[in-house]
Amino acid sequence: RPLAQLRESAMEITKGNFTTRVHIKGKNEIAELGKVFNSMSAKLENLDQQRSEFVSNASHELKTPLASIKILTESLLYQDNIPENVYKEFLGDINQEIDRLTNLINDLLLMTKIENDKEKMDRQQVSIDLLLKKAVVALKPLADQKDIELSFTWNQNTVITCDPMRIRQAVNNLIDNAVKYTPAGGRVDVGLEVHGEEVAIVVKDTGEGISKEDQAHIFDRFYRVDKARSRETGGTGLGLYIVQCIALLHEGRVEIESEKGQGSTFRLFLPIAGPSAGQDTGAKEEKKA
Repeated sequence: RPLAQLRESAMEITKGNFTTRVHIKGKNEIAELGKVFNSMSAKLENLDQQRSEFVSNASHELKTPLASIKILTESLLYQDNIPENVYKEFLGDINQEIDRLTNLINDLLLMTKIENDKEKMDRQQVSIDLLLKKAVVALKPLADQKDIELSFTWNQNTVITCDPMRIRQAVNNLIDNAVKYTPAGGRVDVGLEVHGEEVAIVVKDTGEGISKEDQAHIFDRFYRVDKARSRETGGTGLGLYIVQCIALLHEGRVEIESEKGQGSTFRLFLPIAGPSAGQDTGAKEEKKA
């Protein structure tokens, strides 16, 4: 009877009914098999729910800019004698919406690649100091444009084993977020801290800060603290999720310290490799990129 129940439940799983469970009493091998089967069913149900939520969220995020483009395009098509300045303004808005779509699609592709290619990382021994310096130099024009001071505190010769392209992506996302949500005249500080056998990439800003309630969700896919503001800045809601995925791939983690109105500090912790592990990092040289 318990084997027949397992067979029937397995058939339900093949039909896509992941809510099915078996009820087998006892402490023998078949009862243990029943427990494993129920655990598998629960995980499949959870994955199915996550997939449905992801498709729903992605569809919504793609639909919003497309709807805006359609409205703007129809306004141009069905109105006569539109002044040139209005025409250019509408085309500029359409161009911004296309940029939003492009950023979202790029982040979706990157997220999928990270999740699916976990075994294809190109691990190398990398000077994290030089990697950070390049990231800061690349993003400094964006900070200058917003009148934000972007600084880099340099630790000498800290080496980690990582996929440099993915760590660079994570660092770019953290700095880009900090610049986007820091008002003009503020500052973003990038640096390193060594904690035993770990190094922490630190990105600290003087921005709006994040409430404790929002901090519990900021690493979720498509989560935005301020949806209207995020859309204005071109945010896709995937940046911090991608940072977390990259951290986990490297046996690391991401932590946040923040209070509303007092800025935020993100720390990306990664294992150290090489002779720099455990070095005294008291002597630091601050260099402005």
